[in-house]
Formats: sequence, C-alpha cells, structure tokens
Amino acid sequence: MSKTSDHTEWEPHKAQIEQIYLHEGKTQRELSQIMENTYGFRKTKPQYEKAFERWNFKKYQMTSEKWKFVKHRKEKRKRENGKQSEVYIDGILCPSKRVKYEIGRQAFESTIAKFTSGRSHLTLNAKAVQLIFPRNLPSASSSTSLALQPTGLSQSQLKKSLTQSLGSLLSWKTTRSLKLLQSSSRVAAVLNATMPEEYDGQHRIVSEKIYSNRELHLEEFMRIAIFLLSNNRLLGHDKHDPTPEGYEGENKDKLTLNLLRISGGLNISNMRHLVSTKGATAEVIVEKIFASAVRSSDFQAIESMLEAGMSPDSIVTDGAGEDLSPLVHAACISNNELSVKISRLLLLHKADLNKSQAGKSALGCAIRSRNEELVRILISNGVQLPPRALAQAFDFRCSKNIFEMILDAGVDIEERLNTRNATTVFGYIVHRRNTEFAQLLLSRGANPDSLHPVDFDDPGFGESLMRYQTTALGLAASKGDIPTMKILLASHATVNQAEIPNNYLHPLVLAVTQGGKEATRLLLEAGANLQAAERHEPLIWGMKKTLFELALEANDLPMCQILLANGAEAGAQPMEDYYSSQLWEHVKQNDTETVALLLQFGARANDLREGLPNSALGLAITQGNWTMISLLQGAGATGVGHIIPFIASVETAQFLEQSNLLSQLLSANGLMILIEAILSQNEPLTSLLLGYGIDRQDRDIENVPSKLNLRVSTPMEAALCCGNLSLAQIIISHGGQVTEAEINAIMWRVGMTQDHSVLLRFINMFGPFSLSAPTAVAMAVCSNDEAAIRHLLEAGVDLHGFPEVYIDRHYREILEPKLAIYPFTNELMGWWNFNHAKKTSGVFHSVLELAVIYGNRQIFQALLRATTWTREEKGRAFSISLHFWDRRFVQDLLDVGADIHQEVFLIDTNMKRPSNPVKLALSEGNTPLLWTLMSIDRILDNINGRTYMQYAIRLGNIEQLKILLTADTAVNRLLQNSREEPLLQTAVRAGKVEMVSLLLQAGVDIDEIHEPTYSFRSRGTALHLAGEAGNMELMRILLKAGASIRDIPTPKYPNTTLWHAVEGGDVDVVNMVLAAGADVNGPPLQRGGMAPLQQAANQGNMELVDLFLKAGADVNQDPASHTGATALQFAAIQGYIGVARKLLDAGASVQAPRAERYGRTALEGAAEHGRLDMLQLLLNEGLLIDGNGRIEYIRAIKLAQRNGHHAVAKFLKSFSYWTECG
Repeated sequence: MSKTSDHTEWEPHKAQIEQIYLHEGKTQRELSQIMENTYGFRKTKPQYEKAFERWNFKKYQMTSEKWKFVKHRKEKRKRENGKQSEVYIDGILCPSKRVKYEIGRQAFESTIAKFTSGRSHLTLNAKAVQLIFPRNLPSASSSTSLALQPTGLSQSQLKKSLTQSLGSLLSWKTTRSLKLLQSSSRVAAVLNATMPEEYDGQHRIVSEKIYSNRELHLEEFMRIAIFLLSNNRLLGHDKHDPTPEGYEGENKDKLTLNLLRISGGLNISNMRHLVSTKGATAEVIVEKIFASAVRSSDFQAIESMLEAGMSPDSIVTDGAGEDLSPLVHAACISNNELSVKISRLLLLHKADLNKSQAGKSALGCAIRSRNEELVRILISNGVQLPPRALAQAFDFRCSKNIFEMILDAGVDIEERLNTRNATTVFGYIVHRRNTEFAQLLLSRGANPDSLHPVDFDDPGFGESLMRYQTTALGLAASKGDIPTMKILLASHATVNQAEIPNNYLHPLVLAVTQGGKEATRLLLEAGANLQAAERHEPLIWGMKKTLFELALEANDLPMCQILLANGAEAGAQPMEDYYSSQLWEHVKQNDTETVALLLQFGARANDLREGLPNSALGLAITQGNWTMISLLQGAGATGVGHIIPFIASVETAQFLEQSNLLSQLLSANGLMILIEAILSQNEPLTSLLLGYGIDRQDRDIENVPSKLNLRVSTPMEAALCCGNLSLAQIIISHGGQVTEAEINAIMWRVGMTQDHSVLLRFINMFGPFSLSAPTAVAMAVCSNDEAAIRHLLEAGVDLHGFPEVYIDRHYREILEPKLAIYPFTNELMGWWNFNHAKKTSGVFHSVLELAVIYGNRQIFQALLRATTWTREEKGRAFSISLHFWDRRFVQDLLDVGADIHQEVFLIDTNMKRPSNPVKLALSEGNTPLLWTLMSIDRILDNINGRTYMQYAIRLGNIEQLKILLTADTAVNRLLQNSREEPLLQTAVRAGKVEMVSLLLQAGVDIDEIHEPTYSFRSRGTALHLAGEAGNMELMRILLKAGASIRDIPTPKYPNTTLWHAVEGGDVDVVNMVLAAGADVNGPPLQRGGMAPLQQAANQGNMELVDLFLKAGADVNQDPASHTGATALQFAAIQGYIGVARKLLDAGASVQAPRAERYGRTALEGAAEHGRLDMLQLLLNEGLLIDGNGRIEYIRAIKLAQRNGHHAVAKFLKSFSYWTECG
C-alpha cells in the first residue's frame, strides 16, 4: 500500500484518536483496543507512533491543578506587569492556542468551584457518604454539608440512572438510543460538553466506571445529579428512549425523587440544611425538588421540605406550564384522600388558601374534583366564596352536600356571576334545567322574578344574537322544562311582569317559539296575557308578528290551535294559511265534512307540499275518494303541477275522465302511473292507459322526482319483469324498443322463476340482438346458468362492457369464489336501476372476471370463444385467476395472450396479495412465475417496468431485483421520462444498503432528481434522502461513489448535505462532505436554519465543534433571521458548558444580538431554560446587564419567571438593582 493511500485511511479517524488519546488520556494500547472494537480500525503500535509523529500529537503531562496554576500566574503577570506570558512544558514552548484551550478545558471554575479556596470534595466511609457544599454559590458565605445515607441503591441502578440522565442531554441523532451511548468515550464526550471537571480526567474516570466492573461511588453520581438539577436537567430519564425503564415508569418527577431518596438526600436533616443554604445553586435545587414533590404528590417529600422551612406558597409550574401554588396543585389531585392529606399538611404550615393563579383556586379545583371533604376543610378555614362557586358545583355535578355547604357558608345567590354572562346562579341553574337545585335555591331565598340574559335564537328572528332578558320562568319556558316551570309558579313567580325593560321577552313568547305546546298551555292556564306578550316581541326583519303567525310559519298547527282557543288574534291571510295547512291532514283522514268546511273558510285547494303525492287532490286520487276529488275540484283544484304516482283503480280513472281531469293528470304523470299499473298487474287500468297512448310518451323520466324510487324505467321493462310477453309485444307494436334494460329485466325474470322458456319466447319474439348486455350475462354467470348463457350468445348479445353486479356483502369479500349474489326477489326488481351501495358499477371490466371468480370453466371458455377480447380484458381476468391460483384459467388466458401487467383494484385494496401478476411473483418470491412472465413479455419495456423494480426494492428481495436487472442492464434508459420515484431513491428510502450498492454497480445515475409528480414528492438526490433518513451508512456509501453534495439551502431543499451529516453526528461522514467541497461557513436558511457550527453547538457535539473551528468556521456567524441563533446562543440555550467554553475561547461574542424573529440572546436563552452555570459563565465573560444590555437583562429575568425558574430569576436580579418594573 502506498504512503498516500495509508494516510487517506488514517485521516477519517484522526478526530476520534485525538479525543481518546490526548483529551481522554488513554494509553496507546487502550486507544488501539477502542478503535478496533468501536470502529473496526486495526493498526499496530509502530503504525500509531508514525501517525502521532505525522500529526505532531504530543501528550503534555499536565494535571488540572497545574493548568489552574498556569492560569493564575498568567493572570497575575498580566495584572502586575501588563504583559502576556509564554508557557514552556518540559522545556518545549506550548502554543498559545493550546494553552488557551487547556485553561478553558481544565482550569474552568464553575459555580460549584469558583467561589471557594479549596476544591469541593466528597468522602466515603462505612456509615455514610458526606457531600460537602463549599462556599461555592454566588451569595454563599459558608459551606454546608449533606449527610447522604444510601438505602439499597445498587451499582446497576446507579449506573443505569446516570446513563439515562446523560442520554437526554444531547440532541444529535446518534445518541437517540441508550444503545448508542454504550461506550466510555461517548459518555465522557457528553459530560465534557455539559459540565466542567473538578480535576483532570474526572469525566473519563466516571465514564470508565460506568462501563466496567469498577465501583461508581455515590458521591460521583451526586456530583453529576446536583449539577443536572441546578441546570434544569432531568434525572434518570432519557427523552429519546422510546421505552425508558425507571423506578416508576416515565414520570420524571418521581424518578428524581426516588434517586434522591435512595441516596438519603431527602431526609429532614438534609432538607433543613439545603433550604437554609444561601445561594443560587441551593435555591434552584430546592425549587426543583419541591416542584417535583408537589407535582408528583409525594407527601413525605413535601412534609420533609415544609418541616425544613420551605414556604408552602412557593410557586410550582405544572405540566401545562402554568404557575400554581402547592395548595392549588394539591386540590387538583384526582385521588381525593391524598388531596385532603396534602392540603391539610399545607394548611398546617399556613398556606394561603385564597391564592389564585392562572384562573385556578384551591376551592375551584376541589369543586372540580368533587372532593367533599376538601371543600369542607377550605370553607372551615375561611376561604373566600365567589358566587361562581355554586355554578362550578353544578357544572361539575357535585353532590347536594357540597352545594349546601357553599350555601351555608353565606355565598350571595343574587350576585351576578360575571360581566359577560350577567345572570345569577339561580338563573344559570334554571337555564341548565336542574329542577332539584332550582328548588333548593328557591328555598334559600332566590328571587324567581329577577331578570336574566337569554340569547333569543329562534331561526325566524334576524337578530338571533341580540341580547334579551327574561325571568327564570321565561328561561324554563324556552327549554320546555315543565317541572321547573311548575315549581316556579308554585313559588308565586310573576307571569306578567309590570315594570320591564325594552329588551324584555315575555315567557309566553319563549314558550311559543321554543318551548312547545305544553309550556304554552301551562303559562296560559297560569294567566299569561297574549296581548302583553305580543307587545314585547322582538322585531323580525324590521316588523313584528303575532304569536299565531310565528307558530304558523313553523308549521306548528297544534300550537296554532292552542293560541286560537285562548283568544289569539290572526289576520285574514294567516287564517287562510292555517286552514290550507289543515286541509292535507283531513283529506288523509277521508274527513269529507271537515274538508268541505275548510274549503268554505278559504283553504287553498292547489297548495303543493313536500312528498308524494304533493297535493290534497293527488292524495284523494290515490285513495280513490271520488267525493273528495269533487270537493277539491269544485274549490278550484286543477291538477297543474301535481305529481301523482298512481291511480287507485280503473273506476277512479274513469271518474277523473268524466271530471275532465284525467288528460291533464296523464300528460304530467302518465308514464309512472302506467308503470305502477303494470307492476301491480291491474290489467283494466293498464288497458285504459294504453288506450290513451301513455306508452308512447317520452320514455325519458329523469325529470321524475327521485323520491318516487321507480324500480323500472319503462313500461316494456315492467312488463318483462312480470313475465307478461303479450303486453310487451303490444308495447313493441306501439313503437317500443328492446334495450339493455329490457334484456336485464327478462334475465331477472328467468332467475326469479327458473323458467328458461320465457327467455326463449323473448328471444324468438324480439331477437336476435346486436346490443351490449353485460349485466344480463353477469346475472347468468353468477347463477352458473349455462343454458341462459348459451341462449344469450345464440341471440347475438354483445358481451363487452362493464357488468353491474348486486352483492349483499362488503367489497373486501367480493372475490370469494362462492360469493352469493342473489338479486332475484321482488324487493330487488329492477336493481340495475338502483343507486345503491350494494350495486357495483365499474368494479368489473368484463364478464370474464366473474366467470373466473365463480370457477365454471365451461362458462368461461364459452365466453372466451364467443367474441374477441382485448389484451387488457383478458389480463384482468388473468390477474384474478392468479389470485385464486386456478391453473386451468391461468393457462387458458396465457394461451390467448393475456396482458400480464393488469391490476385489479379490489384485490390491491382489500387483499394482502397484490393483483398485478408481476408484483404477485415479486411479493411471494415466486422465481419460476417471474421467469414465466418474463418469457412471455419484456417486463421492463412495459410502462410499469420501473414500478416493478421499486416493488422488488421495497420488498427487500435482492435476488429478484437481480433477475429484473439482468433483463435489461441499461438501467438509466429504463428510468427516462418516468413519473415514478428514481430507483436509487426508493432503495435509500427503504434503507436497503445491499440494493443501493447493486444499483450503483448497475450504473444508475447517482445524482438523479425528479420533479414532484402526483405519485411522489421530490426530496432531491439519493444522498439528500439518505441524510433526511439519518442513515449515515448510506451517506457514506453514496459519497464514496461520487455523489454530488448540496451546499446551498433553498426553501425547496432547506437542508444541505452537510446539515444532514452534522445532524447524524457522524464525524467520518462530516469529513467526507467537507472534503467534497462543503462550505463550513455556508449561510443558514433564513427560516429556522443553522450554519454547521451552530448546528453542532445546538447538539452539544464537542467533536464536531472542534472540527468546524479547526476548519475555519466563523464562531460569530449571523443566525437565521427566523428562530435562529449563534453557536454560543445555541450552547447557552441547551446548557452545554463545555461547548460554550470552547466557543468563548475561540472568540464567541456573549453580547451577540438575537435573531430578528423568535430569537434569544445567550443570556435570554440560558435564563429561559434555567441554565444556572451557563448564566454565571456568561456574566464572568463581561456580559453587559446595564446600559445597552439592560433590556436584554430584563427580558432574561422575565423569561426565567415565565418558565418557572424563579430561583434563577432571583439569581439574575442579584447582579443589578431591580424592581418589578425592571
């Protein structure tokens, strides 16, 4: 191997080797083992030594303490002499960049260490672990100790909790499973990015203990746990793990408390020490622990912290982001017993029981939970009672006891609930139709005559949203609530109010328009005044209407009768409308006397209505009531516009003839009347109608209303359904014609009677035929009626066309071989004319398909020989035959040249097996069938050729893909002008590595891009698609094969190749993309984009941050204008201390402005997410909080408060003069 190729092999691993050997301090032997086991990179010791020499890798044997010494000496010299210092180690000049890097990495002093003269330390003895908090907090003056008593915490639990905690810290894709975090170097990388070390190599030592048999001491775990808690990180929970396992599932608060409890950290002594400790870190930890205790309803933890001096009114942010007091949280607990227990504890410690946040109060939550005991406790402790409390008790279906407790406490039942809905609780309950509670309030002195708002929403009123007022009696009347109306009247509610406002609605108005006749009758019996009610009706389109007119417009005739009986006044026109409305009902009852009276009073005889028949005259004709017909005719009924489906009898028809009505009626209704006469086998009436030539009328009856539901469309069709061939012959002699519908009718008759003679007579009388009748043939096929098929074929019936089939099952069962399709009942006469879900139209393309389904080969062969079928028709039958694997039909169809590419919709939709023969062979791995089909037709020359390859790729059947490729190696020719997705993209989308390699070997265009079509959305090249899927292995293969990178983000393709590589967190792939020419300072997409360094910082990927900085990335590159951030701002938001330190050493600006829209400065981002140590780091770097930085400072505090980080907000306030106004 040449030196050049050898160097090329080493370069992709340079970053990993540097991290493990130099930064983690591994020996060369350990490095060699890690590289071989983790990356499959196996090299000898001499080869490593040559690489170290080539890369100038030298280990400086410097500890963290030595670097801190260097830092202090440099600072002292600069402070005293104003000069910079050079650093020599072992007589060799150490580069200034290296010095700056090591001081930033190993001499960084966090809030856990920077304010103390000595390092924080932990000691372990047989009885207890002693965790010493030195004077390390921003406002601390002395150290505090916590005595940790481990209670059954095993090493496996300790290590698992730690790895779960760390698994949630980084956002890059390769850490989104704990399985990918299983190496000490990765854990060390997470710790290095997230928190500072207290001594050189601390993170490496901890990570090695996790993945070895060495003991992980409790103090090491607690050091990390405290840091995570104080910086708003979760304990023991990996947010990326789809099935995290913890002590109590996914509840992060319970996990945090359990981990602290089993370490002995939650005992009263420790809590007292912690609560009394001054300083931001202690306050943040106390805030987090107390919030977890309250949210998880942990009584013991809450009790310990309250006994230790925690304020019972400390604000806690709930899961919905609302700031609530602990008492409100406790009142919201669904377990009433636990809710009472915790609430009593809080009240014992003087919790404010009237404190309300986010519109929630302890009393309101207790009522919502129907917690009777807690309501009693709160009331006995003097909780304030708003009038809304009663309404809440009603809304949440509380017991009568709770209702009475609130009443006994003295709530004002006459006070209005709120300004928007200015009703009292009494009006509210009446409106909600609760008679029991309404009676209770009346017994407590509720005023039944107080006014309440009501939205008068009768559809007749134009001002439907106008606000009106009425009494409780009016509210009950509007709902038709008779029981409540009765108790109100029994309580002497006033029916006719004397002094009323202009927008008052009388209860009678509401009863008539909304409540119904019983409510109206009850009010009238109680003395409701019709005239008084009508004086206070609202305007309808600028005019008033009487109550009678309103009832009449609603077609509420019983209401009209009640109003008239009680003296309602109505004008001439309303009365005429009323009488006309009554006319139909009395004609229906054959009440001649009343009908005559109504006509005398002015009822209109020609009014038309919905339904059939659509007039009083038509109803009388269908009933055969001659007297009624005469009365209506005498009153002016003409029959114009009347739709009459049938005439009762021939005698009635003759009466109409004598009355000069028949001709007029038949001109509009004759065809349907004749059809009904034929179907009812009324020969006299049929003869009379034929004499009028009705069968010669226009046979297009599309203008007939659909409500008729005519079973047949012509008299000829009706005659054949009845088997009346003589009548059919008469109709033919009058000019009738045989159409497909008539052939369907005679075949239905044959199926009904099983009498083939009627079919032969029909053919002899009217045949032969040259018209298409596939539905008639289908009926014979589905009945396995070989004789009928033979007769139809002999008569010359054309078999082509889409047959309609009536089924009595779901579509997914339609391809059962023995499917029972039996439309031969009187109810299904004329089913081919139905518009019904059970009638399949367009599902089958030929009767050949049905013949295959029903498996009668004699019928099938007879049909196959009877005419010339298209390749497509034969192909669909072939696809169905493969579905049933009936070899006889398969061979028959192959012999006649069936198209092997046809797909049958029903199979593909409802069956697991595809219908297309080639796809079927591919899906079942049936190589012999595939070869057979390929011998019949050049599969890949077909328009579906590309689809077949895609199908094989999705199935993952590489052997069959190879067979398809051997059929035509000119893959790119095959792919031209296709609207389908490119094959390489299909393979990448399916994640098929071997198939991607196979296609690349076949010469597929690696950079092919197709514009979006109806069938797929373009995602760019295969490389880009691999990046979107986060498949680093495929990206690596494609890059090695020469795939072009995308370097500029666009709205259509917002993510570059480098973006995807960084998102995957794979350093090798990132290096390959950079080597291909990617711009490390490429501009981000302005809407939510990130530059490479910004993206790496957001993910906490120290290795990539190092890589990009060395590659010349601009550490202060401008953020995207929409939701963007600089690299430092992203690190601050995420809380990655190590990343931030590295960026600051590289010159990152702490004062960089936020993005134009939805952006955050570094200070704001850290405060918003509760990153305490990050805030200290930024402030140490000279971040301005006064003058030009004041607005940013105020925003940071507000953001911290808004997100529940109140201790963090307090910490920030301590750095400058602060008032609540800012």
